[in-house]
Amino acid sequence: PPGPAHSPAPNCRNRTEQNTSGNLIIFYDGQTGPAPLMQAVKDYGATLIYAYRTLRSIVIWPPQNVLLQDAAAHFEQVKGVLTVNQDQITPLY
Repeated sequence: PPGPAHSPAPNCRNRTEQNTSGNLIIFYDGQTGPAPLMQAVKDYGATLIYAYRTLRSIVIWPPQNVLLQDAAAHFEQVKGVLTVNQDQITPLY
């Protein structure tokens, strides 16, 4: 008899957007600075990918079990955050 059926774990990262990397780009206010945002990244369990100091932005990888839209909505509420965007992938062909 065949073994138990396995279904892959859902990947919340890329369910609806096929042209995204799964990362979020977050811009913050220069006067507020990055401290509240960096604390929010840590508290949320996200991974910091890169910090663009001159652009006053960071790139994060939200936790695997969180939809990108939910993570974006969460970070939009953080003190000093100006915008939250999904990182887009654009084919060059």
